[in-house]
Amino acid sequence: YNRRDKLSEAFDLVRENIIFAETCPDKKIKCQFYNEAGLLYRKLEKYNEALLCYKLSLSLAEELENERYVASKLNNIAF
Repeated sequence: YNRRDKLSEAFDLVRENIIFAETCPDKKIKCQFYNEAGLLYRKLEKYNEALLCYKLSLSLAEELENERYVASKLNNIAF
């Protein structure tokens, strides 16, 4: 495997697990899932999808009132 193959494999896992993330009652887990999905999309140069995931993650971080998470998500959006 080269790096691109690994990213593609990770992308498939994200797509397979998005339904579980959406139905998960734990906002912290959902926040982390969307952030990691955003990072993956960014690496795959799928910037619109990355931004959507980062915004979902940011919204959850704000609901959790977790300033560290909020700062991290804003940083990801800025890139």
